[in-house]
Amino acid sequence: MIKINDCVNKIIEQKSDVQTRLMTPKAAVAEGALALFGEKYGEEVRVLTMGTDGNKAFSIELCGGTHVAFSIELCGGTHVKNTHEIGRFSVVSQSSVAAGVRRVEALRDVQLAEYLKNRANEKDEINQSKIALINELEKKIKNLGGNINEIKEEDISARTIVLKKTLEDLEVKNILLDKSKNIIKDINHNKISIRFQKLLDYPVKRIQNFVEEQRKQSIKQIIILYSVNDGKVTVAVGVTNDLINEYDASKLAKEIGVILGGKGGGGRKDFAQASGGANSSKIESSFEEILKKIN
Repeated sequence: MIKINDCVNKIIEQKSDVQTRLMTPKAAVAEGALALFGEKYGEEVRVLTMGTDGNKAFSIELCGGTHVAFSIELCGGTHVKNTHEIGRFSVVSQSSVAAGVRRVEALRDVQLAEYLKNRANEKDEINQSKIALINELEKKIKNLGGNINEIKEEDISARTIVLKKTLEDLEVKNILLDKSKNIIKDINHNKISIRFQKLLDYPVKRIQNFVEEQRKQSIKQIIILYSVNDGKVTVAVGVTNDLINEYDASKLAKEIGVILGGKGGGGRKDFAQASGGANSSKIESSFEEILKKIN
């Protein structure tokens, strides 16, 4: 679109007069006029010419050098008397209409100025919204004891991404340190260690890595994690490698999910997740029930 804009604006800057003549279609085409395929013309047609070579059609390729090409057209529309009257011109959008056919929309002069003004206002509003979000994220990070001076990104989008990640890390850290949100109970059951863990407001997308880290650092342990976030319960089960021949995390997760009223789940023998529905009141009883099935 930039090349089209440049070419048209060069034509406008040349201030070429637009000449209108009446002649037969045959004579017009002989002079190089473009007749649209499938169009029907009468005995007399209106022919428009413009350009520094008078009535001769240019053979120079459009914007191939320092010059621009004009055309001779058979047209019934209304035109300016001089190309300079068009004013500033710019293509603002293009889209596909059909196979091999594109719709190009352009604006000029006052309409273009208004369009660009509105675009600038919209961009300013978006930037103001992004800046407000950054200020909000920075405030939350400070309240949680974080240091925003360590974040060097100045680009608005990049800074927003880093701030969101920093805030989430701090929130997760605080959740794990809060015994009212991170409830842990370790039980020795049939010569193996079983960990019951309930996390409140912990990001669901982090559950797998959290359980995996615990699983890799443990011996003969089954980890049963209940995460309650936005009123929904997610169950995650981790089984250490030395127990996967005896216990299947996928089966255990599915069973717990069903007990809680969820739709079951799936995964591997060493790790699996399941949806536990929205009834968090059944968490403790579901853990006691699954304990009976672990021989």
